[in-house]
Amino acid sequence: MPITKSAKKALRQSAKGRVRNLKRKRDYRNLVKQAEGFIAKKNLEEAQRLFPQLSRALDKAVRGGVLEPNTAARKKARFAKLIQKSAAGKTSAIPTA
Repeated sequence: MPITKSAKKALRQSAKGRVRNLKRKRDYRNLVKQAEGFIAKKNLEEAQRLFPQLSRALDKAVRGGVLEPNTAARKKARFAKLIQKSAAGKTSAIPTA
């Protein structure tokens, strides 16, 4: 356990940050799972409607330092490509999040 006043404050701050980061991570992961489910069920309208929310959640995770910018960009690009392929009538595997 921390002894000094500054160490105690650092502990409180890191605990709050951890909670905030876990929430951001949970938010984008849930959206990824929903989007994968819509694509698997061929419900492309819902997947397209969900894509802006997914992009926003990934961007927030980047701003908070939860994800690297290139990781978020890659995930967004893969889902956009998957939605376009599905809309064109082609079938493909769902990417892992």
